Amino acid sequence: MMRPEISLKVARRAAIGAALALLWFFPCAALAGSGKTVSVFFLRETGATGLPEAVAVLRTIPGTTSVLKNALIALFKGPTEEERRTGLSAAFSPESVADYNTECQKKRDAKTLKPLGRYFIGATIERDGTAVIDFQPDAMCYLENTPGNSYLVMEPIEKTAKQFPSVKDVQYSIRGKRITGWDA
Repeated sequence: MMRPEISLKVARRAAIGAALALLWFFPCAALAGSGKTVSVFFLRETGATGLPEAVAVLRTIPGTTSVLKNALIALFKGPTEEERRTGLSAAFSPESVADYNTECQKKRDAKTLKPLGRYFIGATIERDGTAVIDFQPDAMCYLENTPGNSYLVMEPIEKTAKQFPSVKDVQYSIRGKRITGWDA
């Protein structure tokens, strides 16, 4: 039995055509390998306990390396406008810094204090399961604010970090120096 010969040019065109057809019908399939879906947590007033509850929303982050760091970058971008309309919020903007620390208040009022995400350096997970979230010094205006404001900042960070099975605890550092005591 003889098989018909197909030219390389025809075979190549057929393969390209099939790939384009798949992209037309399944556009998300092309992006599936380019990111990972994670939860980030924002706050919503509940009224029941007096403290806002952390609510998970999904984000797609790039790649599969530095997943914790990329999840926190997505978190620091804050909720979308649609999510804000549903009552979700984040305390990562200078307006959320209370008049607790005179130096931070001056920076906020002079509009030199940046959103918390601008001070984020990175995150690592140690062998014992401790996630260490590293910031530049001005992040202390957010992290060491009034106890209530610190909760509004740290709760979403810690919930976002602890979604990963390898994270058992969350600690903070400033330029690599672990924070061991809090004034707030």
